[in-house]
Amino acid sequence: MRRVGLWVVVLVVAAAAAAGLVGASPASGLVLADEGGGGGGAGGRSFDGGAVRGELPCGSHTARSRSCEEMNGSGSFDTTCVIGSSSSLDGDLCVYGDGSVVISPHVKIICPVAGCYIAINVSGSITIGEHVDLIAGSVSLYATNVSLDQRSTVNTTGLAGEPPPQTSGTPHSLEGAGGGHGGRGASCKVSNDTNWGGDVYAWSTLAWPWSYGSKGGSMAADHQFGGDGGGRVMLRASEFLNVDGDVLAEGGVGSLKGGGGSGGSIMIYAFKLYGNGTISAAGGNGWGGGGGGRISLDCYSIQQDLEITVHGGQSFGCPQNAGAAGTIYESSLQTLKVSNGNYTTHTETPLLGFPMTRLWSNVLVECNAKVLVPLLWSRVQVTGQIRLLSKGSISFGLSENPISEFELVAEELLMSDSVIKVYGAFRMYVKVLLMWDSEIQIDGGGKDVVLASMLEARNLVVLRHGSVISSNAALGVYGQGLLNLTGPGDGIKARRLFLSLFYNIEVGPGSFVQAPLDDAVQSSLDALSRCESKTCPSELITPPDDCHVNNSLSFTLQEGIGKGKFLKYGAGGGAGHGGRVVGSMKWPLSKLLIYGSLSSDGESHRGTKKNSNGTYKGGIGGGSGGTILLFLQGLLLERNSSLSASGGNGGLIGGGGGGGGRIHFHWSNIAIGDEYVQIASVNGLVASSGGSGNDDGHFGETGTVTGKNALRVKIGESDITYRSTNAIHNDGCASFPFLLSLAEVPGASRAEETQSHAHRMYFMGPNTFREPWHLPYSPPDAIIGIVYEDAFNRFIDEINLVAAYEWWEGSIHSILSVLAYPCAWSWKQWRRRKKIHRLQEYVKSEYDHSCLRSCRSRALYKGLKVGSTPDLMVAYIDFFLGGDEKRLDVTSTIQKRFPMCLIFGGDGSYMSPYYLHSDTLLSNLLGQYVSTAIWNRLVAGLNAQLRTVRQGNIRSTLGPVVSWINSHGNPQLERHGVRVELGWFQVTASCYYQLGIVVAVNEHFYKSLHQHDHVSEFIDRSRKNISSKKLNQDQPCTSYAVSRKRLTGGVNGGIINEGTLKSLECKRDYLFPFSLLLQNCRPIGYAETLQLLICIILLGDFSVTLLMLVQYYWISVGAFLAVLLIPPLALLSPFLAGLNALFSRGPKRSSVTRIFALWNTTSVINIIVAIIYGALYSGLSSLSVSSVPHVLNTKSFKSREDNEWWILPIILFVVKSLQAGFVNWHLANLEIQDYSLFSPDPDRFWAM
Repeated sequence: MRRVGLWVVVLVVAAAAAAGLVGASPASGLVLADEGGGGGGAGGRSFDGGAVRGELPCGSHTARSRSCEEMNGSGSFDTTCVIGSSSSLDGDLCVYGDGSVVISPHVKIICPVAGCYIAINVSGSITIGEHVDLIAGSVSLYATNVSLDQRSTVNTTGLAGEPPPQTSGTPHSLEGAGGGHGGRGASCKVSNDTNWGGDVYAWSTLAWPWSYGSKGGSMAADHQFGGDGGGRVMLRASEFLNVDGDVLAEGGVGSLKGGGGSGGSIMIYAFKLYGNGTISAAGGNGWGGGGGGRISLDCYSIQQDLEITVHGGQSFGCPQNAGAAGTIYESSLQTLKVSNGNYTTHTETPLLGFPMTRLWSNVLVECNAKVLVPLLWSRVQVTGQIRLLSKGSISFGLSENPISEFELVAEELLMSDSVIKVYGAFRMYVKVLLMWDSEIQIDGGGKDVVLASMLEARNLVVLRHGSVISSNAALGVYGQGLLNLTGPGDGIKARRLFLSLFYNIEVGPGSFVQAPLDDAVQSSLDALSRCESKTCPSELITPPDDCHVNNSLSFTLQEGIGKGKFLKYGAGGGAGHGGRVVGSMKWPLSKLLIYGSLSSDGESHRGTKKNSNGTYKGGIGGGSGGTILLFLQGLLLERNSSLSASGGNGGLIGGGGGGGGRIHFHWSNIAIGDEYVQIASVNGLVASSGGSGNDDGHFGETGTVTGKNALRVKIGESDITYRSTNAIHNDGCASFPFLLSLAEVPGASRAEETQSHAHRMYFMGPNTFREPWHLPYSPPDAIIGIVYEDAFNRFIDEINLVAAYEWWEGSIHSILSVLAYPCAWSWKQWRRRKKIHRLQEYVKSEYDHSCLRSCRSRALYKGLKVGSTPDLMVAYIDFFLGGDEKRLDVTSTIQKRFPMCLIFGGDGSYMSPYYLHSDTLLSNLLGQYVSTAIWNRLVAGLNAQLRTVRQGNIRSTLGPVVSWINSHGNPQLERHGVRVELGWFQVTASCYYQLGIVVAVNEHFYKSLHQHDHVSEFIDRSRKNISSKKLNQDQPCTSYAVSRKRLTGGVNGGIINEGTLKSLECKRDYLFPFSLLLQNCRPIGYAETLQLLICIILLGDFSVTLLMLVQYYWISVGAFLAVLLIPPLALLSPFLAGLNALFSRGPKRSSVTRIFALWNTTSVINIIVAIIYGALYSGLSSLSVSSVPHVLNTKSFKSREDNEWWILPIILFVVKSLQAGFVNWHLANLEIQDYSLFSPDPDRFWAM
């Protein structure tokens, strides 16, 4: 009978899931509906029976298993049933009726069978009297009102059925570890590799948990000493739920030889929940404590007197390591709480994912709970608070592999006596960061592969009572308000530290801002001098995109460290402490108040170093002082304070002192007039002195104190005038202050750029001399609210004129195409590069941005930016918001960036294959939906497929790309609510079109609890939104014009799939036959063998070429010149180009190899000329010999014994054909290093 009932449950669950109404746990026998919404009651929540359907076995009168009389009661379940006597059940109980149920005090209804359920579903009320016990594996109570009186109990402790299949909640090792469910079970065995017992499961059903807890582990294989898992409880009241008793789904107690069971599942649905009772899904005690279970609360109102716990069980074998805490999820508040009830533990509660669209409001970690976010890339994003209290902690990543990247986004991050540990790179975006006796520890692993971390708190950062933010890698802390380090022990320290954009920074007594770390001074990674690089300072030699050098920060502090060197004669030179930059030229500080010290002193030699013979090393010099650059309007240096850039002291035995540094004051807004206005008051010390030498070591020279504009500085009671200068003199890299540009701050300007980005508008056309780039006149829908249409059309006229080529540029290209095609291609790329630079310069400096509505964008020339793909085939203009647009509907319009068209670079030729260029802006935009790692992997795989697509055979070569997107790309992306489709775009009058992809996202993805329903719904919706009409195969160019539609704002095009692929226009020019030799193929490996073969064939090519030239010189000088000069020297150029390609190194190696392949193919024309000339000469010689048989022609083919003149040209053609094939493979090996990109198995592809 049980098996038949199970099949009924499965069938009903399947039918309900297909209808999109319910969601089921596979092993539960329970069906839940979507969370109710809508109109009833003050809370807007309806409990009319449609919100929660309940358990299937008790959903109708026919499912009733016993009557009121059979339950030792009086009355009827359709009126009022009063149960006055206890019952012991041997199977499941179902009570269904339209009345009420009252269980009298001291009654016990017990079903001691594991997994047995008691379900009461009535329309009236359920009243459970004092000292009543309802004991079973699963208990479900559903009524209008439910009340549990004092000392009553709904108890499923230790009566769990089987947990869901394919879970690892029960430990398999014989070490007595605790079971896992909502939190991991504890393990007391030190040698345990995983450091925990049973693992977590049922994360996907966090909001509607209905899984049994797991059994604890045992120390014996033949006997189970572990405690059983907790059961399941569901209490549903459409109006009021009063809990004055206990609702328990705790794990069973283990023993000294067995771990505790994990807690079970509790679901509470009510309009109002109140009482003074306990709701607990705690783990059971044992040798290793069991992990906590899961509790879900869906209530409009919750009285805070209730005790709700999911703590882990205590561990007998290791009292300091209890089981990990479970989870408490409040659906109405969208809040996740992890609390361990102040039980000390080292076992963690993994959080396996966070919603991306329907964001949580709050995440609370408290009372010794340890939370782990173990994913390689993860975004923790909430709309409210992330709060850590009472020794709560969150760990991001794994300590043994700190290469992950994490993001934390919230309104507020509040920490009290807690810790955040990050293993990898950390990006934090909050409005308020408050820390009390807490730490944020970032472990970058000491490798440069980990990016810098960034903490941005826009309004307020306050550290109190010994709070510290530390990183052993680069760290940026940004904000627009107050940064307050209040007292002793509060500090921020990192290997390289960036503080910027704060309106006010207060560093209190005993607080510190430090870089580098004390224990990292000797690190080789820190000790590398920035000035050893030829690009130092990098932002001066290679300016960032915004071309500002410390010109956009309201406050910047940058600290670094150099490296001392032993010089030839033993006079040591130590290192300075980099430089400090305060303020900027554009936004100077209104006033700098120094009550302590601001220093950039050189490091003094510390300790002694011995030689191999035991003597001391001498001549170790002190470090030179650094640079302090101050952009100020006012300065106050109080008593006992200092502003110092002094040199360090020398070491033993002749160590010289370091030279003094530089202090430069750049004063702004100085008042002009007869009245004296004091702008600086110095009562402390301003020093740039050299360091002292040791023994015979010399003192370092004094540094400089300079300033822009001469003025008087009041020092104590006297005035002085210091040396005036209008600029800082640059004596070299070591003495120039390292100025930090906003664009160089990791993530800062990029994040702002992403948020303000409105639309990317692509140029049309192939960018040739016949058809240059041009923009369409109609503004796209995405930017129509931020531009003036008339001014925009004038801008299009102007920029199209700039994008056009001069007539002589095309003429030179035509001439070179006839004489030497590789030179023509190089000329075209050079002119394209000049053109894109001209466009960028025009938009950046010459155009007044008058088409933009934003006054700020027009004033700063920052609303438009021109970019292009690296192959210069596709260009675009990015439009950005200025932030002061007046129209109220702009914001909603700008957010509709999807579906988004991304156009491929290249044109499908050998020299410019198709590929998708994904810059930082696109990665950040799509990073809101998928991780950067997944997006970059998709781009790499797609580019590997696109490189084999040829324009001349686009219909046959593009088909595998469509199949790859459907088999490899979309199945992975759809899990994140994203889908891509291949498409064609922007057809010009010459029928030239561009290929690309359409990226569609579902903003309502994951909004419902039923993920699988929305995935299919999203796929249908995405295909419907970006589908296009089938193109006419007979008239491809005309069909493009007919089927154009606006996919994203203003980009015309259509989708390419199996149906529309055959209708694509296939263009072939007169050079198409050469494409048989020049093909982009897949890599085959054997790189060294291929290079050896190419060298051998290259030598053979050169030898046969010389023999053929000698042969034709023997025929006639005219034949020799014709073969050699048509095209000119093309026969000899492949040898030189091949040597250059084979022995070149660096990123340009593949482009040089392509030019070599182009020269090799061009030389085939010379061979064709040789064959034609040889055939004509042979035919004419035959005629002349036959007409004058007695005349001897010593240079005639017919007069030679070996008159097979065609052998050498044919051999040379075969050699060049083989050489072209080997070069194609060699080029594929150079450009594709990861062979897994071509894996036919999607799982293997995404596993890399």
